[in-house]
Formats: sequence, structure tokens, C-alpha cells
Amino acid sequence: MQRYKGCYCGLCRTIGQQYGLIGRMTLSYDMTFLALLLSSLYEAPEKKGLNRCFVHPTKKRAHWRTKYTAYAADLSIALAYYNCLDDWEDEHKGSARFYARLLHSKYLRVKAKHPRHCNKIEECLTQLSSIEKTKEPMPDEAAACFGRLLGDLFVYDPQDFWAKHLYATGAALGKFIYLMDACLDLEADRKHHRYNPLLGTDAADDQEYQLDLLTMLISDCTLEFEKLPILQDVEILRNILFSGVWQKYKMATDPRREGQQA
Repeated sequence: MQRYKGCYCGLCRTIGQQYGLIGRMTLSYDMTFLALLLSSLYEAPEKKGLNRCFVHPTKKRAHWRTKYTAYAADLSIALAYYNCLDDWEDEHKGSARFYARLLHSKYLRVKAKHPRHCNKIEECLTQLSSIEKTKEPMPDEAAACFGRLLGDLFVYDPQDFWAKHLYATGAALGKFIYLMDACLDLEADRKHHRYNPLLGTDAADDQEYQLDLLTMLISDCTLEFEKLPILQDVEILRNILFSGVWQKYKMATDPRREGQQA
């Protein structure tokens, strides 16, 4: 997994160099996966390095990056900015409003470089907000909305031959991520009377149903992924899709963990 760690560190350094320490707080596994996916698909030239950083001050870490790392860094800022705005609107979190203000000027720089993607993020999140405000159980519509958002971000060049498969991979992954988060938030949302697309559906109290639903969605994702002619780092990417994406769900639903908490 050194290649993956190198990609993660490369993305962190790129965000830091372009957007400062505040920007580094937007680092995510989702955008690391995207940077790795696009770099592997297009076999982009890599810039490699070995450096210390404030997170690892005692030991130098190997890292690498491509032009797609810079792309993922930009999208990290855009997604974090809108996530903060969403948190402020939904829950009036003061910290979210404060962080959104810190990211605002950085986001404007991103939007100047990637207007299509930023407009799509805004469009999809506006639609998603409208769905959530209805308080109706619409898991398909809500998940599809977030799927369109991530699908669009997976497409670096709409004219590229592989654009439709990249879009389909991202869209299926977006649906999976959205509904997995909904599954994990169910009890808290029920308790605090917050919107959750699964409340009021058969999946609300059936963990096996939830698991089947998530398995179907990630299967759609891997099916589209396998249509891409990826050779470089393909096993790392497969490992993420077959195993890595499930880690948060498995940790939250592990009965041994529940026993420890009890």
C-alpha cells in the first residue's frame, strides 16, 4: 500500500501548497481515490519526492503526484466548502459557517478553474437540499442526486473516450457513499428528528436489507470500473472498491464494538 500512501501524501502536500494549512483540512479518502484512479487510467507522468511534514516531522515520507492530483486538490476545496454551507443551513453549526468563510476565497479560485464542476456541485446539492426539505423517504432520488454530483467530478474531460465509464463509476460510488452514510446515521437522525432518506422505508429497521442495498450499489460501481483499461495500480483500486469502502460501515456495525461500548 506504499503507492496509495504516496498518493495520499501527494494530495495532502498539493492541497497545502495551493491552499495552505486550512486547505489541508479538506483532505479525504474519496479524493485520494479519484487522484489515484485518473492517474492510473491515463498513466500520467509523476513527480516524486521524499519529505518531512508537520504531521510526520521525524521521518521523511515518499509521495508522488500528477496533474490529476492537482485536480483532486481543487475539488477537495469545492466539496468541503459546500459541505460547510450545507451543515450551516441544516444544523446552524457555527464551526461550519466559520470554516466556510475561511474557504470562500479559495473556493472562488477553484471555481475560476473548474466552473463546470463547481456549477454541478451547486446544482446537485441544491436539488438534494430540496429533497431533504420534503421530509419524504426518497432514498433513490436522494442517492441519485449525489451520484450525479460525484459522477461529474470523476470526468476530467467530457470529450474523453472513457468519460461515460468514469461517470458511471463515480455515480454508482456516490450512491453507495450517500446511502451508507444514511444507514450509519439512522439512529441518530431518528432520535433527533432529522431527515434521513431511509426513515419510513423497509430498510429503516432491517440491517440485512441495508447490506443488500449497499452491496448492489458497490457492485454496479465495480462493474463500471472493470470496463476501464487500467493496468497501473489496478489491484490497489480494486482493493479499495472491494474492501476499503466498507471499513466505516463494518466498524460501525461490528457487534464486538457494540459490546465494548455497552
